[in-house]
Amino acid sequence: MTRESGQYILIARPRGRARHLVDALGDRGVEARCLSVLDVSPPSDPSQLVDVATRLAEFDWIVFTSVNAVAAFRPYANGSSRETRVAAVGPATARAARRAGWTDIWTPRRATGVSLAETMPIDERESILLPRGDRADDQVPSILVRRGATVHAIEAYRTTVRARKSPRFRRDLLADRVRAIVVSSPSAVRGLIVAVGHDACCRAPIVAIGPTTGAAAIELGLPPARVSRSVDLHGFLDAVAPFLPPSEALAT
Repeated sequence: MTRESGQYILIARPRGRARHLVDALGDRGVEARCLSVLDVSPPSDPSQLVDVATRLAEFDWIVFTSVNAVAAFRPYANGSSRETRVAAVGPATARAARRAGWTDIWTPRRATGVSLAETMPIDERESILLPRGDRADDQVPSILVRRGATVHAIEAYRTTVRARKSPRFRRDLLADRVRAIVVSSPSAVRGLIVAVGHDACCRAPIVAIGPTTGAAAIELGLPPARVSRSVDLHGFLDAVAPFLPPSEALAT
């Protein structure tokens, strides 16, 4: 796990999306490597995005539950007002929204979709735009609707599992060179299995980022050793702490 031991943490996410996680572990003397297991593509029908982008002023809120949602919606919102208030699931998503031009951004104390939906400071009948991936579940919109909001959920992007195998990471797993595997979405769990094989996944503890990912891992036969309570950096470090050398674990 440390650079000296030759062991490392495997993160099932593109390096560009996991740089803060890799850096946080590197600061603790722990090596992390990234494996991209998913492809993100435009929605099957972009007409809804085009339509809502022309009438953003009609919405009281835009809810982003991932960085991918911000990145997918941003091109359609270019030239539109940035006065609509934004709710972002966690710090990384909030930073992406800020870079996209929004300034009035609210985040929940606990970085999960459920916490966001349960604690957003909304009034009854407020109108909420929810751009999201095609594989998103209905937890967030259902909670918001129960609280009296009108939710307009639209497909902003599609997520597909890469068919490409990764023999190098499979060999490392079978050789017990990986001390923990971090997965951050149900799709990432599926993609990991395709990339390295279910048997190889079973050779290292699974760390699931967020309860939804944890439930998906159980359903796919990979019960996680740890499930983070939130999707932010603090939740990540807390979840991987048992798999760090003692001095590095204490530093979290």
